[in-house]
Amino acid sequence: MNVKLSDEQVAIIEHPLNYHARVMSVAGSGKTSTMVKRIRYLVEKQGIPPGSIQVLMFNRLARKQFADRLEAEGVQYRGAIHVNTFHSYAYSIYNILIQQGIMPPRDFWVGDREELHKKRIRLAVYEVQRNTNDQTLNPDDAEQAISLWKASMIPPERAGHRFNPLYAAVYSVYERMRLEANGATYDDMIIDIVNILQNNKSVRERLIPNIAFLLVDEYQDVNYVQQRLIELISARKCDIMVVGDDDQTIYEWRGARPEYIRKFHRIFNDRQCKDYTLTRSFRFGPIIAQCAHNVIHNNKERHPKRVVSHHISADGHVKIMTIFDETSSSSLDEFVTLIVSKVKETQNPQKVIILGRTWAQLMNVQGALLRHKVPHYLIGQIPFTQLYETERMLDYLTLCRHFQDTINENLIVALQAVLNFPRRYIPKVLIDDVPRLVKGASVNQAITSLMNHVQRSSQRNLLEDMYNTIEYINRQIYADKAISAYESIERLSESFGLIEYFRSFYGGGEASESRIVWLRAIADLAKQSQLDVPSFIDYVKYLDPQCGLEQSECIPITTIFRTKGLEYDYVFIPDCIDGFMPVRGGNVNPCYDKEGIVEEPEISAWEESERRLFYVGITRARKGVYISTVKGQHPTHSPRSTSSTVFPSPYIAEMNCEATTAIMSALQSIAAEQTSDSKELIKHYDKYGDIPLITQTLTDYYLPELGLEGIADDLRRKIGTIRSNSLKQKQSVKTHENWWDRFP
Repeated sequence: MNVKLSDEQVAIIEHPLNYHARVMSVAGSGKTSTMVKRIRYLVEKQGIPPGSIQVLMFNRLARKQFADRLEAEGVQYRGAIHVNTFHSYAYSIYNILIQQGIMPPRDFWVGDREELHKKRIRLAVYEVQRNTNDQTLNPDDAEQAISLWKASMIPPERAGHRFNPLYAAVYSVYERMRLEANGATYDDMIIDIVNILQNNKSVRERLIPNIAFLLVDEYQDVNYVQQRLIELISARKCDIMVVGDDDQTIYEWRGARPEYIRKFHRIFNDRQCKDYTLTRSFRFGPIIAQCAHNVIHNNKERHPKRVVSHHISADGHVKIMTIFDETSSSSLDEFVTLIVSKVKETQNPQKVIILGRTWAQLMNVQGALLRHKVPHYLIGQIPFTQLYETERMLDYLTLCRHFQDTINENLIVALQAVLNFPRRYIPKVLIDDVPRLVKGASVNQAITSLMNHVQRSSQRNLLEDMYNTIEYINRQIYADKAISAYESIERLSESFGLIEYFRSFYGGGEASESRIVWLRAIADLAKQSQLDVPSFIDYVKYLDPQCGLEQSECIPITTIFRTKGLEYDYVFIPDCIDGFMPVRGGNVNPCYDKEGIVEEPEISAWEESERRLFYVGITRARKGVYISTVKGQHPTHSPRSTSSTVFPSPYIAEMNCEATTAIMSALQSIAAEQTSDSKELIKHYDKYGDIPLITQTLTDYYLPELGLEGIADDLRRKIGTIRSNSLKQKQSVKTHENWWDRFP
């Protein structure tokens, strides 16, 4: 289907030679089509040799889509135009360096061999733990820290960590192991290439082809080392066009910085730069576009741009579902029913997605989907039933069930797994020795034996509490009126102080919150199932989120971080409450250069980063956004942590959904009826008053495009009256007698 290009697209495609270009592109604005046509224009109209064009994409999916679009456009790119991801570009250059003897051969830890990299991180963590007796180190956090240091080109000897300095020690051990194994990840390849290219001019001139045009997509997501690579590739000799949107910078946690696209002119100052903006979204209609703009406009540090629908008549809506309690089963059931109705409408579960800021936000809806046997799958996370915490709770319930039984291999494994959940400071040596110590005993005798083998009274007391709790539940399981699984989970949680444990062990942020929400979710799953302990254990073990179906037949669930560049008919955002969206707290990069040699832009304020995530989430939708939240009004600038009350996300109020929907629907009616009657539109201003962001979009874009300058003038006059009356009211309020006039 041929879509008429917008004037904004045409200007970018015909951008003159010998100028750099920065393209700010809002969500769904057709940037891929524009870039493809730009390359075709360069080759066919400007005579640029295809082999002198280099394109850098953010990931493999984007690279494939771009290459396919080039072929569909009729541009013969294979073997000529270079289209790479940063990783594939680094890989190709690295192999050339090896062939020329500049670099020694490496064992590439990429693709199927990435597990070698992860294994070395786990071994490095274990070695540091063994040497320091610090059991709080986490392999996932270590991997994240190492990736951040490498993204900033910080070697182990200069690596600083703001929260736990031992992660720098893990980095040092990991690098020793990697070099001993002669391994190289993509991060290592880019670092090595940048170091060689910036220190050896002759190698740089020999390796980097004579590039006339460099195109970088998703430029807002580049990190420090990628930025240095771009600078070296361009060598201040070619035209550069960068495309991106600082409003969609959501990967700062892995080193991306929006400052590179904002300050592009200053960085690449060897020639003049022209700015372009793609404001028109082909993805959604004016209601979603305006709601998105209403939110993101509140960010102070951003390149100014509007979000406008290319098609005024395009369908699209935003619906808010308010509930009394974010854990209410009836409200969750209603939300699930709505999700299923949209699957029925589209006849394709892949056109619907459930999104959250964190996995904690998605926990309750997972439980509801499981209860209703709605097929779904998680992207980037293991299922709820396979979470570490779920497995530990099942271990406890299993020990409760078999408390009087002779211990077997499965019960030994369960006992070992729960001894330090929650943390009881039982030494790892003792836990490893459990099979020998408890051989032939019953479960209750095994726990008693362990109580006699620990050295501290505090450890003994904690084990005694564990014994008493399991014994109580065991007696109730076999009582005339058996205890339910829900009551057992509540008893275990209360006796072990799991909520307090999560907060003390994981801190007050996302890590603890996700586990607290998990506890509520599994308790609710048990409550709704109405099963006893033995039945619930079997029920959870055999729960299949996909219900035996292929992923293509199931509803995807994931975090917003994994949806960049993707779109769906319908987006569902559950539990949109303060604390989940936004996640409050400092937006601090834990990794830094102790010697200050690498100076990279500061990370954004957390308020700005969190608002971008919400913006990216709602702009994935083509037809509709459905958001569930709690009743009430968010108290602006009041952190959730100061009260136990749960508030709606502040972004819901910022969307101004009710007024936006009413006014944009009236606009669409005017467009459909081709009328110049402004009464319906003006009526809404009588109700909602002056809403500058919506008014500007109407008077500057939509109404002039429809040839309705008369309505635009009516609207301006109406706004003038509203503002004049508002000013008079303010002045009248200020007019009062002097206090001294009250005295005789």
